Amino acid sequence: VEVPFIPLATLDAARIGALNNMVKIPGGTFVMGTSEIEKAQLKKLGITPGDDEIPHKVTITGFELAATEVTQEMFEAVIGYNPATFKGAKRPVEQVNWFEANEYCLRLSYLFSKLTPEQKAKLEAWAETAKKGRDSAEYQAAMIEYAKYAQGQKGLYQLPTEAQWEYAARGGKQFIYGTVDGTLSSENAAVPHYIADVGSKKPNPFGLYDMNGSVWEWNADWYGELAADDVKDPVGANAGQLRVLRGGSSGVDYGDVCRSADRSSRSDPDYCYNYVGFRPARTLQ
Repeated sequence: VEVPFIPLATLDAARIGALNNMVKIPGGTFVMGTSEIEKAQLKKLGITPGDDEIPHKVTITGFELAATEVTQEMFEAVIGYNPATFKGAKRPVEQVNWFEANEYCLRLSYLFSKLTPEQKAKLEAWAETAKKGRDSAEYQAAMIEYAKYAQGQKGLYQLPTEAQWEYAARGGKQFIYGTVDGTLSSENAAVPHYIADVGSKKPNPFGLYDMNGSVWEWNADWYGELAADDVKDPVGANAGQLRVLRGGSSGVDYGDVCRSADRSSRSDPDYCYNYVGFRPARTLQ
């Protein structure tokens, strides 16, 4: 199906700016993965964590993350169409693949980041590849280039790294679940089995909504083994076949895979499904 292309220079910055909802996440250190203490807590809940949830200390530099998953009205304003199955302006957009999520981030960077003329030209050239089709090899290569470029620059929008996402979900409290109090129920998360408007439940301690349940969220990283040693601002594997998805969704056995540390979901980056969405991050400028 042919979808529209909106030139970057014609984007409605005022409307998109009003919908953009970034939250500052303070830097800090946390245990990424599932610690022995957390394993004991999970055992009481009848949950066995994955072997890939290797516990290690991670230090995260402060950054910004969207308070909510990208809504359908936000995605349509930025990209020009709404691919979602479960229609609703305030519901999370789904049926979006990893490449399209990066195009969204690229477009926000064009509007709201401090760019040099050379940087603007780069972003315009990458965005133009969408005209060849968002399933084209040129477009997908351009979005991979943008994702790598954004990680090396300050102030550009990008998908969160897996470490940033888990740190943000835990809310500075080492919570098992990314909710207001670290527990999971239909009272404090968009679970089970329905897609709600974003922000319908209370936020976690960092002011982030729907970090667990609702829709799976694309991360920047290739799926790979976690470090065993202490690290700072890790960016995941250098290469791979599958991109990381985090947070669970309202369509799964939510008690297990909606955990902050769960790594059971990863996918081909061109995968689209009606329980997969995203939220953008941005390094501080």
